[in-house]
Amino acid sequence: MIDFFHVLQTPSNPQVRQKHKFLIGAWEHGGHGVAYVGSTQAGELNFPEVEGWSDSLTLHFFDYYLRGITNGWENEATIRYFVPQKNIWDSCSSWEARVALQDTITLYLHDDGKLNNLFPSSSAGNLSFTYDPHDPSSTIGGMTLRSDLLQGPYDQSQLVESRNDILIFSTEELSMPVTVQGGIKVILYVSSDAKDTDFALRLTDVYPDGRSILLRDQIQRMRFRKVFTQADETFMENDSIYRIELKCEDIAYTYTQGHKIRLDITSSNYPRYDLNLNNGGPMYTAGDTIVAHNKVYCNALYPSKMIVPADQFPVSIQNINPSEIDIYPNPACNYLQISSKNFTSTEWHVYDASGKEVFHSTAKNQIDLNITSWRDGLYVVLGYGQNNEIFQKLL
Repeated sequence: MIDFFHVLQTPSNPQVRQKHKFLIGAWEHGGHGVAYVGSTQAGELNFPEVEGWSDSLTLHFFDYYLRGITNGWENEATIRYFVPQKNIWDSCSSWEARVALQDTITLYLHDDGKLNNLFPSSSAGNLSFTYDPHDPSSTIGGMTLRSDLLQGPYDQSQLVESRNDILIFSTEELSMPVTVQGGIKVILYVSSDAKDTDFALRLTDVYPDGRSILLRDQIQRMRFRKVFTQADETFMENDSIYRIELKCEDIAYTYTQGHKIRLDITSSNYPRYDLNLNNGGPMYTAGDTIVAHNKVYCNALYPSKMIVPADQFPVSIQNINPSEIDIYPNPACNYLQISSKNFTSTEWHVYDASGKEVFHSTAKNQIDLNITSWRDGLYVVLGYGQNNEIFQKLL
């Protein structure tokens, strides 16, 4: 709908180009079930703050244009949108400009199932799972329109995440709220023993009670990883590693304190998405199926990751063995020296307080930095060695 609004607005006559209005609520498309545009119900969630807004704004519009009532419609925000869990209405004149204001936080996938902003220290980590087209992962909610499917945000923990054909990556419990505004991008390094297979994502919000509520999903058919025309299909070679990039639909959502951000990876989400038979043959027709053995790589050479447009993110320093790093001066202003006498580092990273990486270097035990362009605030210096990791805070 964001793309549609942009396409509607851009070619409009200049006299009316800025008069289009766009309302985005925490609603489902409707048509079946209890949820509809203007209702408080959205899947398993409930938002009383959005009830009736669509009808009210529509009447406001008609009163102004059809009945000639001076009601302030011309001063109404161009885009008004609801932020679930923060539970407020926000507004902007351009969604693209609003998203551009967001920082981007990179969360790396690790082979122990962790999802955090620490670059993988291992050079060999990967995780594998099997996908059998005869036993696909079921669609439980999401942006569906079929009357036989649930619609909206539903719990994935019981029927999706309990299966053995899934990889699950989760952050620690968040120590602060994290508001996401924009499209989350996922970059995966993958391989398979099949000529063709799918990699399907589900992005969820994990509640303290264990529920894993679906927010977004996306999928990549590997034969179309470069193009989307059947004439230009590119099939996979056995165990070759491929980089794929998937972008989820834009979202405005707040992960609250104590919750977790989770990424589920499977190779099916059926029947929302067509089943891949894994055989490289014609699609949408019956045929012999192959069980695919698929891998996702999570290491320093192939760092699979999520890029999240977020306002802030707690720096991840859990499970790191504290050890002294020499930082001089600290606090620092213009120039900085980082060194360690008793630690042989293969990689250095510096993150700001939002979790954004501001510096990265390899194979040096002493670093001299010009930091005049850095923002004031707290930073974390991380050193990775062969068998150890150390960190130190920097002001």
